[in-house]
Amino acid sequence: MHFEPYPFEKLTALLEGITPNSAYSPIALTIGEPQFETPAFIQKSICKHSEELRRYPKTAGEAYLNDSMRGFVERRFGVKLKQSELVSSFGTREVLFNFPQYYLFDKKEAVMAYTNPFYQIYEGAAIATRARVIHLNLTEANGFKPVVNEAELSECDLVIL
Repeated sequence: MHFEPYPFEKLTALLEGITPNSAYSPIALTIGEPQFETPAFIQKSICKHSEELRRYPKTAGEAYLNDSMRGFVERRFGVKLKQSELVSSFGTREVLFNFPQYYLFDKKEAVMAYTNPFYQIYEGAAIATRARVIHLNLTEANGFKPVVNEAELSECDLVIL
């Protein structure tokens, strides 16, 4: 199996040997790590609810969080999800890599569709499952919302949005 290097690894290789202009401060392009102070209202909320941190959440997810996530999807994309159509997890990488392997395990010539630009773990899952990929290009012209035509959708075994 061949996995492409992560974008930040590619960027580091591209920048090798380049001396940055000292008139500017570098911008840290880290992998999702917060670079700013946590806002006070979030810190207060964490303190207020810290008692809940002593237990693991339910495997199916907490109802209030699941309801909030379904509400976001409906407001943002106009899609009303059923409770059974939402998978809660502790992190994105694990579920987005493992779920396609589980779900597509017995599929012959599996087809996955996912957004482009994409979280690179989608590519890893597609490679691991030997799935053909349909990219859903996010552009200014489509409001950065994925567009799937019916013919492509009918081919898909799994769509990751």
